[in-house]
Amino acid sequence: MEIWEYEFLEELLYNRRQKKNLEKELALLPKGNLVKRKRGENKWDYYINLNKNGKKREVYISRKTGAEIIENMKKATARRISIRNELIFLEDVFKRLQPLAIKIIETFTFVKNEYTATPSEKNDAYGNLKVLTTRGEMVRSKSERFIADTLYRYGIDYKYEKKLSLKEFNLHPDFTIVNPLDGRIYYWEHLGMNNSEYTVDWLNRKAVYNNNGLFEGKRLIVTTEEDTNRFDALVEEYFTIKRYDILLKNKEVAEKQQQK
Repeated sequence: MEIWEYEFLEELLYNRRQKKNLEKELALLPKGNLVKRKRGENKWDYYINLNKNGKKREVYISRKTGAEIIENMKKATARRISIRNELIFLEDVFKRLQPLAIKIIETFTFVKNEYTATPSEKNDAYGNLKVLTTRGEMVRSKSERFIADTLYRYGIDYKYEKKLSLKEFNLHPDFTIVNPLDGRIYYWEHLGMNNSEYTVDWLNRKAVYNNNGLFEGKRLIVTTEEDTNRFDALVEEYFTIKRYDILLKNKEVAEKQQQK
C-alpha cells in the first residue's frame, strides 16, 4: 500500500469515527424542540415540542421559573441543527470517496513471511528471560509470549526489546513492529506489573515517548494484563486490512453509485 493510500484510508476512517461520535452526542441531547410564539407586543411564550411513541405534545415553559431550561434548550436546538448538518456533510464525503477506498482495500496484498527470532538487546536480558516464544526467542513473561505468538501467527514482523535511541534516553520497547499497511515502525509496551516503582518507571518512559512524537493509540500500543484476551483484536486493528472493514459497509450500494 502506498503511503498516500494509507493516509487516504485513515482520513476516511476518521470520517466514520467522527460520524459515530456525533451520533452519540446527538442521542444525549435533551429531547424535544424549543418553540417560540409571539403573544403580544414584544412578548413571547416558549414551549417544548415533544414526540413520544408517535404522539406529539407541547409543554409550556414559564420564562420566570424556567429561564435555565429555556437557555439550555436553545443551546441544544442549535447544537442539534449543527450536528445534523455535520452528519450530512460527512455522509456526502464518505459516499463520494468510498468507491476509491474499496478499490485500495481490495487490491492490497499481504504477504505472510517467516521472520527469524531476535534476541533482546537489553543489557540485563539474560538474567530475566525465561519464556520461549513460538518463533524461538526468550521473553520475560507469558503475556509477552502471547503477544509475540499473536504477531507471529498473523505474519507480522517484530523485534523483541530492540534498542531505540531517542533524544533524552535510550529505550527498549517490548516489541518493535513494522506495520505492513504503511511500512512505518510501531512500538508495543506491555505493562505486566502493578506497583508504585513500576508505575513511576512507566510514566517516565511514556514521557520520553511523547516528547518524541510517539503517542498511545497512534504508533505506540500500550496494554496491561487486563488486555490479554484482546491481543488478536489489537493486531487486526493496527496491522491488518480488517482495520478498514467499516469502509466496506454497504459496498454494493457504493459500487452501484459509481456505475451511474
